[in-house]
Amino acid sequence: MKLAYKFKKAFYIGRFQPPHAGHLAAVRQALLLAPQVVIGVRDTKLDVKNPLTLQERIEAWHRLLRAEGLAGRVEVRG
Repeated sequence: MKLAYKFKKAFYIGRFQPPHAGHLAAVRQALLLAPQVVIGVRDTKLDVKNPLTLQERIEAWHRLLRAEGLAGRVEVRG
């Protein structure tokens, strides 16, 4: 049975300092609306509120998505 998605792609944009279970829940919800999700990670200057570099956050997303079996349906861009 093929699902009837409402959208071709869903976009999720944020700082993700760091990606956590709430972010993952939002991605899972987006996957109910579209077969593919694109995560846009916003670049931020390093400070107390933003301790991780852009590359560290992208890598964290990749690890999380692989662990959850979602890597094939979710693309992460910086």
